[in-house]
Amino acid sequence: LARHDDFLPHLTTGKDMVATQRIGDEHLLAASQPLQYTDWTLTISQPLDVAFHPLIRAGQISAAAGLAILALIFVLVSALFRRLISTRLRAMLESIARVKEGDLSQRIALPDAKEDEVAELIGSFNEMIGQLEASIDTLNREIQMRKDSEAMLAYHQDHLEVIIAERGRELERAIIERK
Repeated sequence: LARHDDFLPHLTTGKDMVATQRIGDEHLLAASQPLQYTDWTLTISQPLDVAFHPLIRAGQISAAAGLAILALIFVLVSALFRRLISTRLRAMLESIARVKEGDLSQRIALPDAKEDEVAELIGSFNEMIGQLEASIDTLNREIQMRKDSEAMLAYHQDHLEVIIAERGRELERAIIERK
């Protein structure tokens, strides 16, 4: 587009032309083209806002369509995020609550196909609960061994007095017999 303050001299050149011209407060878009086989030139002039209205409208429609597509993509990504992440985290929280209540047999199902941070977290949680369960089993066995040992010691302590008393009587008899 060219801007020509004096539009009329360019009409007589016999060339195609598109230009803007200001007349008063209004900007005009003017186009001229010589007609073949005549000495005539066709000139069209209209305000810029009228001339570019279809382009502006197409831009507005494109922007609205772009926003609608972005909103649709956002909804799809949110749904995918919810499905992939939130449901697995919810299952993990439920298992944590059951472990908190003392059920150490809980494990979270880990799909083989997923290799992401949540899957790594679930795997670590399952491993931690397994180690915790093994540690508690070991502690329970040690507690039971100590209880058994204490019972045996208590038994021997009670019977030690009886054994000492019997041994004392045997020694007394042996001494009496030697006299």
